[in-house]
Amino acid sequence: VTQLGLCCVYLLFVAENIKQVLAACGVTVSIDVLVAFSLIIFLPGTFIRTLKLLAPLSGVATLVQIISIFIILGFLGSHTDFSNTKIMPDKPALFFGTAVFSVEGICLVLPLENGMRDRKQFGRSLGLGMLVTCTVYLFMGVLGAIAFRQPRGSITLDLPKQGIVGDIPYLYVRLFYAFSIVATYFIQFYVPMCIMERKVTKYLGKRLENFSPYIMRAVFVGITAVIAVVVPRLDLAISLVGSFSSSTLALIFPPVLELIIFWDQRTPWMVFKDVTIALVGLVGMIIGTYTALSEMAQH
Repeated sequence: VTQLGLCCVYLLFVAENIKQVLAACGVTVSIDVLVAFSLIIFLPGTFIRTLKLLAPLSGVATLVQIISIFIILGFLGSHTDFSNTKIMPDKPALFFGTAVFSVEGICLVLPLENGMRDRKQFGRSLGLGMLVTCTVYLFMGVLGAIAFRQPRGSITLDLPKQGIVGDIPYLYVRLFYAFSIVATYFIQFYVPMCIMERKVTKYLGKRLENFSPYIMRAVFVGITAVIAVVVPRLDLAISLVGSFSSSTLALIFPPVLELIIFWDQRTPWMVFKDVTIALVGLVGMIIGTYTALSEMAQH
């Protein structure tokens, strides 16, 4: 559920950014049409059933994303008014979901570790990656909140879009990020499909054994597209997925499982830590999900 929710957000993200690029060129297209058109791009990539084949694409996407981040940070550094440094969110419940959505990636930990040539280096790579990611998120989040006062679901949606001549770098940023998110969609989609593929193939039998994985992928890509069309705004989609799915998977299940598995070896610190994290995740999930759904109903 979490991974497919992430894919819905990514599909909506790509459509929103392409819409702004087309609008800057004088072309007006609805989100529904762009989501439908995006299926032509997303569907072939989801048929890739080997993580190693997705690795080069992910590497290029990461490079493109780094270039985009430097462009965005350059814009924020030159357009941020530090005299007004109000960065507290107006709706903390929505912020909770967005924050958890940004850093949650627990479903990819085991697949990435299994795909590494030297698994002993995974812990070091994970720690370094999280350090860099959290640092970049912190800078972009704080500077974006100061620069735009009330930013939308993605900072790329708040970049200048008045004209195609003067704002070409920022239009490139939208395209760069759209490309990187397409690659990320393939990787996020890979995880649930690997889990479900065996069960679906077994259920359909040998007659459709060669075709069932591709049929299943096409169906679920279509489901993510339908959900992306139904959700009214990108920021609400991010908050809903983060509050309901990501917080459950990242904040509630891990400490509960640790208590169950290591109960005989428990220490007071372990019990306090796990109970605190699980309660924070539970409260955030309930309030964040309710707030996001309420906002969606109003729109």
